[in-house]
Amino acid sequence: MSIGLGLSWWISGPVAPTIYLQPGQTIQQGIDGATTGAILSVPAGLYREQVTVTKPLTLQGQPGAEIRGSEVWASWTAGSGIWTSTLTVPNLGSDTQHGDPKTQWREQVFLDGAPLTQVAVGTTPVSGQFALDASRHVILADNPAGKTVEVTARSYWVVSGAHNVTVQGFTMKHAGCPAQDGGIRVNGHNGWTIQRNTLSDAHGRCVSFGTASGCRVLNNDIGYGGCLGIGGWQLTNSIISGNRIHHCNTEGFDTAWEAGGIKLSGSSSVTISGNEVDHNTAHGIWCDIACDVMVISGNRVHDNTRHGIRYEVSSGAEIASNVVWNNGFDGSTWGWGAGIVIQNSNHCTVHDNVVAWCADGIVVFSQNRGDTPAEGVIDNNLYANDILIADDTGPDSVYVMGWLQDWAGTLFDPASNNRGSGNRFYIGNQVGNDPNDFSWNGSWHTLAQFSTTPVGAGSSYLTATEVDQILSDNNIPTS
Repeated sequence: MSIGLGLSWWISGPVAPTIYLQPGQTIQQGIDGATTGAILSVPAGLYREQVTVTKPLTLQGQPGAEIRGSEVWASWTAGSGIWTSTLTVPNLGSDTQHGDPKTQWREQVFLDGAPLTQVAVGTTPVSGQFALDASRHVILADNPAGKTVEVTARSYWVVSGAHNVTVQGFTMKHAGCPAQDGGIRVNGHNGWTIQRNTLSDAHGRCVSFGTASGCRVLNNDIGYGGCLGIGGWQLTNSIISGNRIHHCNTEGFDTAWEAGGIKLSGSSSVTISGNEVDHNTAHGIWCDIACDVMVISGNRVHDNTRHGIRYEVSSGAEIASNVVWNNGFDGSTWGWGAGIVIQNSNHCTVHDNVVAWCADGIVVFSQNRGDTPAEGVIDNNLYANDILIADDTGPDSVYVMGWLQDWAGTLFDPASNNRGSGNRFYIGNQVGNDPNDFSWNGSWHTLAQFSTTPVGAGSSYLTATEVDQILSDNNIPTS
């Protein structure tokens, strides 16, 4: 029950019983034998299985509990500079190629824990690579003698089969899941909590949601996803917070299709906060296609090859108090190297962010796209952001702040109510100058000119002392 002053008092129910996985049991056997609502405690050990959670419960991994989708292969036949496996790889299916050829292949091989790169059937691999022959035997160039060779044999680690499940405390590796699916797969079920796990080396996503609500992804280390760290379609009323999501897109998926740290589509009322999203070979945080009422706040987003934060063909975002640096240097023409991008979206507020050392600063785009929200690119407000650019020279024009349109749209119409105010700027190689690095209504502007536009009120340059303080306060490198 609730009493005034915003305080809530909860009457707790019975304490959930804890059931301990017994020696020799698989995790799936433990789930099958558990009572609804129980805590299934899984002791330290390596569990090579795929599990489906078919009832509400907590799956609690004790320190050292690990699920892997691979098996150890120890039988090999030496040939002329190659080694061929006795066993054959299960057919886990294939994907349409989106980018590098290996995006279509779900097979995985690890040599002493390090992933090998797959090459096409009929190709002779070199060191660090593997191939399949026509019968699906694995071919190695590296001598497996004295080494541990693990070959992925399963698509998933954990699959949802019930609502209200918690998965916590595990390490999970090696999953041959499809490109737009995840090693942890929550599809059509609500109330899932995934917390304090270490997840890596999935072909597609490490974590995937489809038509799910009331879910939480909290305080995980999520890395080396083949395509994404976390992905979702129609995820609602959920939280992604406190995670580190890093080094994803190892398979080389097309960054204009789907790749990077986090990507959500068709989702609403999701808060993405307090995460560190870094070193992904694509975008850091990306909401694309019909997202609404999204909050992206308090994240540290850095060293991603494309945008730090991208909000595309969607509505109603608050993007606030993020620290975004060193993003966007892969494909930075016409503002596409921005640390924060609002693309064909509306009703977005972008405020109190620090954007430093990216290829561009903050950019709003309006293009002729049929999937743009019906109202158009309207009611976007950029205010109280600090944008630091190291150097505005180079092969591409640098937009410190840009409002860009390449068709006869309404981005610049007064009725569209696009606006900005109180933003502060630093351009390292232009201190003491006022360069044409700001764009509105199809023209380049100095800051003095930009300040007279509807999006530049109260703009100012930062002093060197202010820059030093911003970098120190936010633990950002000095360049």
